[in-house]
Amino acid sequence: MAKMLRKLDNYEKMYGVTQGKLQMSQERFSEMQKRYFAVCRELALAVGSDEKTDDVEARNIAENIIITSDEALKKNRIQNDILPTSSADNGAAN
Repeated sequence: MAKMLRKLDNYEKMYGVTQGKLQMSQERFSEMQKRYFAVCRELALAVGSDEKTDDVEARNIAENIIITSDEALKKNRIQNDILPTSSADNGAAN
């Protein structure tokens, strides 16, 4: 009986610790979400969006900006990968 009570006490402690960790994780998630939307709002405002833009619209604007910039970066990298090769060929021909 005493062994079962110790196990029960141990499980209650582990449950309390787990609940605390869960609560901390939820608070961290909430804080990160607030920061994310704040950054999205700032980015949307920087490109000329209305100051009254809601969080979802600001997020969509920011994500579209990121997608566009990623595509431009990929295109730029492809062009830079092609240009040095052709430049080297031109240099060798001269």
